[in-house]
Amino acid sequence: MWGVLLFAAGMVALGLYLLLVAWRYLRLRLAMRRWPRVPARVVGYRTEFGVRSRRVDVQVRYDYDGRSFEVWSGSATRAGYGRGDVQAERLVASTYPRGTSQKVFVNPARPEEAFLEPPEPHLLAMMVAGAVLLIGIPVVSLVPGLFHLDPEVVTMVLMLVLAAALSLVAVFAGIALLRPRRRP
Repeated sequence: MWGVLLFAAGMVALGLYLLLVAWRYLRLRLAMRRWPRVPARVVGYRTEFGVRSRRVDVQVRYDYDGRSFEVWSGSATRAGYGRGDVQAERLVASTYPRGTSQKVFVNPARPEEAFLEPPEPHLLAMMVAGAVLLIGIPVVSLVPGLFHLDPEVVTMVLMLVLAAALSLVAVFAGIALLRPRRRP
């Protein structure tokens, strides 16, 4: 019994951590609505290789509050622009061609921090759905026995919450896939 409880506690802790990360990125997304957008020039690209992915950041140069900055602008979720395949840098280069002018979100509290795009809503939705799964599975398996509830009712509630979370992911993923990419 203790092994099951320990495993369930670990899953719930991981789910709560995922919710915390999603909340942090949602707050960043909301804060970026108030940040100034300034023109920036795309200077270059940097590719970082991971174990199973590659991350492409865009180097931009901009002026803010009387000072000039040249920074590496990655994704606000630290995912980097592009995908994990060899086409990642080409995709970023076609979206943000070198030498073009782009608008960047500049953090007024830290002007050396700038992002080309806010955190992606479909990633936030997937984090929330993953957290619901990680928290919901142990709840369904443990709550009926601990609190003498009908297991079918608890399972039905989890299925309804899971369906709502997956619907949210589907909506945001559809928006992300159907939304045309910005071209300068």
